[in-house]
Amino acid sequence: ALLLEGEAAIGAVDDHPALTVPLRIEGRFGGVLSFLALGPARLHDRTDLVLAEELGRRTSLMLESDRRR
Repeated sequence: ALLLEGEAAIGAVDDHPALTVPLRIEGRFGGVLSFLALGPARLHDRTDLVLAEELGRRTSLMLESDRRR
């Protein structure tokens, strides 16, 4: 499984490298942000995961802000 216990993870989907990041809205699980590499084979590393987590955090903040309007 790519996403274990709501934590960001590196894995694969149909043999394509993938990153998944949970989206938390008001402290609750609100969805998943996924990144798939469909081009030439490329393995994700810790730097990619850190960037994906930051993008997920910012996306969650945006969604949370939008819900409050």
